[in-house]
Amino acid sequence: MTHASTEMMTNMHVMKIERFGPLKETTIIPSSVMYLTGAQASGKSVLAKLFYYFRMFKDEYMELLLNSSNVEWGKFGGNFKGEMRSKFIEMFGEARDIGSFRILYYYTSEDFAEVRSYEKENTYRFSVDFSMPLYSKLRAIFGKKRELTKNSELEGNTLNAVKRNETAYRKNIINELRKAFDDDAFIMLMPSGRGALALMPVMQAILTCDVKRTDFFKTRQPFTSQPNVIDAPTRNFLIEVKRMREKLLSNQFKEELREALEKASEVRLIAQLSESILNGWFVPDSNGYDDCIEVKGNRNAKVLMTHASSGQQEAVWLLNMMLVYAVEKRKCLLVIEEPETHLHPEAQYNLVKAICAFCNCTGSQVIITTHSTYVLSTYNNMALAGDCAKKPERIEELQRIIPRECWMDPDEFSAYAMKEGQLINIKRDEQVLADISELDAIAFVRDEEFRKLADLLWN
Repeated sequence: MTHASTEMMTNMHVMKIERFGPLKETTIIPSSVMYLTGAQASGKSVLAKLFYYFRMFKDEYMELLLNSSNVEWGKFGGNFKGEMRSKFIEMFGEARDIGSFRILYYYTSEDFAEVRSYEKENTYRFSVDFSMPLYSKLRAIFGKKRELTKNSELEGNTLNAVKRNETAYRKNIINELRKAFDDDAFIMLMPSGRGALALMPVMQAILTCDVKRTDFFKTRQPFTSQPNVIDAPTRNFLIEVKRMREKLLSNQFKEELREALEKASEVRLIAQLSESILNGWFVPDSNGYDDCIEVKGNRNAKVLMTHASSGQQEAVWLLNMMLVYAVEKRKCLLVIEEPETHLHPEAQYNLVKAICAFCNCTGSQVIITTHSTYVLSTYNNMALAGDCAKKPERIEELQRIIPRECWMDPDEFSAYAMKEGQLINIKRDEQVLADISELDAIAFVRDEEFRKLADLLWN
């Protein structure tokens, strides 16, 4: 167990970072929609993945609990900490390569997880730990599994008894874990390069092969701590792509989609924007190798995903997942790395609108890393529309400019630029809009260069 000051903490998630990678000391409270920008290797992806990592704890605990044969808390608790330590190594590397750091993630004012490094035998190692209140809650949840085992034994361990107890137990545990971590969202990270990753030949190779990575700079031998090249969030994304394909092919979902398109304006808008971005409809194939885009305006023209444009490949599974989750009314945390990748500015504009409609439909939270002024300025417009909606007399006029489904609460929107290890708020508390000049600073240099070149040419 670990202890930390709860001064100034509230009943919302808070992350405190001390010297991790490119990040120096910072405290950040995630909003419903949070944008992170900055130069390459400035730390925005690290920060986004840290949020994903700490939000994984709930699901990883559940997974381990349902599949573990341990009956003693000491062994199980140690295994859980070891599992989360392995996930950390997958995502961020070995402590010896990172150096001294400490990260605290508060789920509530008293419930937090801590990952920190410490020096031992002239190298750095790190540990995963929990506050005493959270530790006690996790131990109590584990105790309920032992009760399940005893109840099954008392009922003669019949198949029906086991199934009945497991169903009740799973439902109860899900609720208890949601309370313990103050989190009822499904989490998903949309990695950069998702277009190539999700193509069936590549995906099959990744998920079925035991690919090794080499500690090139030291021993030139495979890492023993974690042999897989692909980290946990990327594997989870690919597994979800497989589930999505099965879902899209099912007759039950097709009927659910049809009903949602009739009744839910947000779902209709997401579908319309998806068609515009993809220039057609995604048509899944049962084995995945013949997934294709049915070209808009020509149902007989189909393009295999392996032959589709890079922009279509990057956007398709983000759009598919948002559509399915919207139909399911599934509340999510989506961490989206660079949604603008390979997309035309108009498609970027439409994608942001689709994300806004998705958030409004499901009550989801999104964390977005971006280099695009189009992405951030489009969200500025959606937040400004949300601010305009406070004037009831202008609602009708407002709807003609921006669809109601895309209006966003400006108070639930934050934007930060990463610079020299610091987190710079580019949306002041009293402002509705984010300052996109941080993203477009090079434009001033470019324009000045052009002016000087023009003077040389024409003067």
